[in-house]
Amino acid sequence: MTPLSKNRLNQPVTGRMHQNFVRLDASWTVGQALEQLRSHPPAARIIYFYVVESDGRLAGVVPTRRLLLSSPAARLSDMMIRKVITLPATATVLEACEFFIQYRMLAFPVVDADGRIVGVVDVDLYTEELARLDERMPVRRLLQPFARFIQIESASGVVLLACAVMAISVTNSAWSGAFLRF
Repeated sequence: MTPLSKNRLNQPVTGRMHQNFVRLDASWTVGQALEQLRSHPPAARIIYFYVVESDGRLAGVVPTRRLLLSSPAARLSDMMIRKVITLPATATVLEACEFFIQYRMLAFPVVDADGRIVGVVDVDLYTEELARLDERMPVRRLLQPFARFIQIESASGVVLLACAVMAISVTNSAWSGAFLRF
């Protein structure tokens, strides 16, 4: 691992978290939550809805499917998942990546020392870091231009033309006898 990638992995996860997550109040019913979502639609893709207490502390999560399929009269506090795996705001990007490996979840809420949700880190962080590490491998770096060239459809024609020109040149040169014996 290069010093640059190591430095990047040691950065605080708070610099890479999303602020555009949906907070639902623990005292609401499903109907109230859905009405809130209709009047204030989320700006980004939603994986989980985060349920918070009145003081902003994380109380639980509600998966999107569970929210949409529940009765409008059901209380969020009765249907939410209370045991939530959270990432501390002091965590690094590397620690967040380890969480994705260990728990195999799509997103983690980032909470401060008081348990208040300050942001969300989703699986895109993990996949981006894996891609960066993969690019840093020396063999990969050397072969990547060749691989891109081969993926171009016209590249096979260029290679075939170059081989034909080389074969004609060698056949008409002083090495023609060795070439024909080969």
